[in-house]
Amino acid sequence: MVVTTASRSAGAVYKHSFHINFPRVGFINNHGALRTFARHLSSLDALQAMSANFQPMALIDTLVYSRNQNTRIIESWKHNPRPTKEMALEFFPSRLHTMESLLQTLVTNVLNVTHWTREAQEQDNDAVLNMRSLLHTAGLDGVGGTTELVSHHIFLCPYTGQRVSDQRSTLKTECNQGIWHIKCSHDACKKSGTTIT
Repeated sequence: MVVTTASRSAGAVYKHSFHINFPRVGFINNHGALRTFARHLSSLDALQAMSANFQPMALIDTLVYSRNQNTRIIESWKHNPRPTKEMALEFFPSRLHTMESLLQTLVTNVLNVTHWTREAQEQDNDAVLNMRSLLHTAGLDGVGGTTELVSHHIFLCPYTGQRVSDQRSTLKTECNQGIWHIKCSHDACKKSGTTIT
């Protein structure tokens, strides 16, 4: 478990802010099963508190679990015209910042994931889980999809290494005699006929 914090004084109050990352547990995105889990936790009596205005509030902020929410890494801070050192995300408890520790806070670094959490629509689809495992083995992490078409969110094509204009691309997957073949929709890849096996 990796815990980071940006807790600091904010005007007349002290703002408590903690981020918890479990590097061995993987979610395909942050607005599906992960958001459902966070909303469940935020409803628990043990995780309720009082706000600075003495209003009841949950200790877990569920608004961050959305399609458009970026996840902060160590030493980063939210946009502010006058940033201060206290705004930067730090380890809790404090420890030396190394490249290895930075990668521990990068949620798209899934090399240590040992358990992928199924999304609701995938509960009975073992083919999706098998495909995801094979894509992970091929080094195409951050990929989600169905049994035939896969959407990924990378800016470099895994086949040509060229920058792609679209943030979302389509991969077609086929499995012949237990061997997976993957093709993408980029024009350069179609022309070259490149596949990953």
